[in-house]
Amino acid sequence: MEKRSFFTYGLIAFLLCHIFYIRAFYLDFSSAPQLDKKGARIAIALCAVFSISFYVYIRHGLGAMKLPVMVYTFVISLMMMMAAFRNMRVNKISFNLILFGAIFFLISDSTLAYNKFVKGFDLAGLLIMATYMIAQYLITIGGIERQLVKRED
Repeated sequence: MEKRSFFTYGLIAFLLCHIFYIRAFYLDFSSAPQLDKKGARIAIALCAVFSISFYVYIRHGLGAMKLPVMVYTFVISLMMMMAAFRNMRVNKISFNLILFGAIFFLISDSTLAYNKFVKGFDLAGLLIMATYMIAQYLITIGGIERQLVKRED
């Protein structure tokens, strides 16, 4: 198999994992969807600006991968937003761990895309794997620490 096929299979695998994270984070959001409208708007705006800007920046080097990378960018942005939407719905430690885990995923995936499609750089593999492992660790510990916040309305 070519290296490109491995990259595509990896992209699909990570895409599926991010979809599962979105679903898990949605469960917390759905416990009280009326909370933190301001924080949600900020998360949407920041993710939209970052993902659109980054995609526009790397798109010239994507070739046939334009659509798959665009879909992946949308999904990881949605995962980031759903992590932020957990605010005020779960305990602070779980919220912070998972939010920072999502940020580390964003850093890992952005570094991977930059390294693959824009310009390769020394130690990219180390940075990508380190941020990926930190992301997985933080999200796992955040899930273990998770407690829904009880609201008395």
